[in-house]
Amino acid sequence: MPTGAQIYEQLAPLFVWDHAVAISFWMVFYIIEAAAILAILREYPDDKQASKVIRSTVTLPKRLMPLKLSAVKRALHGLISGRSSPQAAAQGATPMAFRDGGSRAPAPAGLYRSGSGGAGTAVLERPRPTAEPEPELSEPEQQQQEVKQKADAPEKPAAAAAASRLRGGSLSAQLRAAAGLRPGQMAPGSPLAGPGAAGPGAVTANPRDALAAKREKELSDRRAYLQNFWYAAALSERLKAGGKPIKVDILSRTVTLWRGEDGQVHCLDNVCPHRGAPLSGGWTKTKKDSVHGHSCSSSGGGGGGGGTKKAAAGKKAAGAKGGAKGGEVTSCIVCPYHGWAFNGEGQLEEVPSQAPEVAFPRRPLVASYPVEERGGFVWLFFGAAGLPADERPPIPMVPELEDTSTWRAVYGEMEFDCPHWSVFENALDMAHIHYLHDGSFGNQDKPIINDMTVTRDTWSVAANFSIHNKPVNPLWNFASVPAVPVEARALLPSTSYVKITLGAGIQMITYVNTVPIDERRSINRFCLIRNFALSPLFDDYTRKSMFKILGEDKAMIELLKPEQLLSEVSLEADKPQIAFRKLRQEWIDMGYGVQPDATASHKGSLRVDM
Repeated sequence: MPTGAQIYEQLAPLFVWDHAVAISFWMVFYIIEAAAILAILREYPDDKQASKVIRSTVTLPKRLMPLKLSAVKRALHGLISGRSSPQAAAQGATPMAFRDGGSRAPAPAGLYRSGSGGAGTAVLERPRPTAEPEPELSEPEQQQQEVKQKADAPEKPAAAAAASRLRGGSLSAQLRAAAGLRPGQMAPGSPLAGPGAAGPGAVTANPRDALAAKREKELSDRRAYLQNFWYAAALSERLKAGGKPIKVDILSRTVTLWRGEDGQVHCLDNVCPHRGAPLSGGWTKTKKDSVHGHSCSSSGGGGGGGGTKKAAAGKKAAGAKGGAKGGEVTSCIVCPYHGWAFNGEGQLEEVPSQAPEVAFPRRPLVASYPVEERGGFVWLFFGAAGLPADERPPIPMVPELEDTSTWRAVYGEMEFDCPHWSVFENALDMAHIHYLHDGSFGNQDKPIINDMTVTRDTWSVAANFSIHNKPVNPLWNFASVPAVPVEARALLPSTSYVKITLGAGIQMITYVNTVPIDERRSINRFCLIRNFALSPLFDDYTRKSMFKILGEDKAMIELLKPEQLLSEVSLEADKPQIAFRKLRQEWIDMGYGVQPDATASHKGSLRVDM
């Protein structure tokens, strides 16, 4: 028989390695347990709820080690220190405490904060080493000290009371007590605490309130109008040279547009400065010998917007014609109430009720706005008056609109009784095609969107993918393809471009400008562009097809209730929408957003300068 010393000598290396492995696994289990508890505490700030979840959560350490880790810690602490006083047990049973960057009651004396991190984060803590060991007390001295502590108990500060509560209750309650938090309170700076939590007394009812506040901020930013951008204020075909002005409700205000006999388009506020009459109810006139010594069209499109080459040529021709008669001509809009006439810069040109020699103000009395006419639309610049023309964002144009030799465009308008952002995002929603438009070109049998890629730049988002459509009718079978390539673009502030390519080289483009009328209404000013059947004889059929598609969209969009959602769930097919939301939000965060009520309540003009 080998002796005990021989057996020990043989097993000593195995003994050491076995214990090393066991201790290492024990530490791993401890870390897993701590991580699980930390995650639960972050998600459930309520003490009782967190305690229930912690107790009911089955982790690997609980399966392998039914004995509570706190009991193990107390036992180890007693073995190491050689004593097992209640104070030592309390210290050993307190592995965590909240830390934050704000001011609050100091942590219990037995704890210190280790490491660094964000506010409201639960971190591992260790007992603070004391400078000198506490002296041993005799039994009578210990009894006297206990009596004194009981007598002083009512006068304990909040931190000391929190430290005493560490000896009992749930782990969550202990941690929150150590942090000096009352039931219902969250640590300042916690992700759930919300923007109002700025101190130890900050209170948030529950996480749902924080999510609701986040959602309200999200919806508020979507409702905002982007300023310092171009909006399609009208279709060019609606404005006749020397014809009646038109009223345009846009961006929670009203402006009036008219085209002078020289072809130049002008834009003014719709309110006469005399008594507030609507200028759009009046008429236009051409006045010779302007009191301001220049033609209205020299304003560059109503306030420095710059006109098209066609308008400039018209202005030159009109100037030459006026010069032949011995003076310049000015295109004016006449107020229907008292006949006051204003030029394109908002300056008063004529007051019929007083003699010509009687003076009247020469400064602009009505706010004017830069407008440009391109691609069959009249574009209105909604932004700061002092922003130089060369620093304005580009008009959201596409080259096909100005290539009349290859492409044919038909135009139209459709109003929606819902906010502009709901209408615009529908144009970027590719998954609805197969369901909402199943009766036209959608295909519910093959609804998958294939090979989607999304890119972006400063002003736009682009998506490329393919879909399986179905011919509208047998006449279109010649153009069928196995998969239809689609190019979709979203241009700031709210213009969409979707091009599809069919067989035989046929291409069609839907180009839609979604323009806010006010907070609850919007309008789509659109055109359908095609590279086949360029004869005007096919325009009516094309226009009806576009109205049919938009009508199907309108019926659904006006039923949407996104404001009733606490959050929205988005998936792979929603990438274009999500990318555009992020792009737009970047501009909002830079200060380019203005709320509808600010525009509606602003006095004097549509312009709300940044």
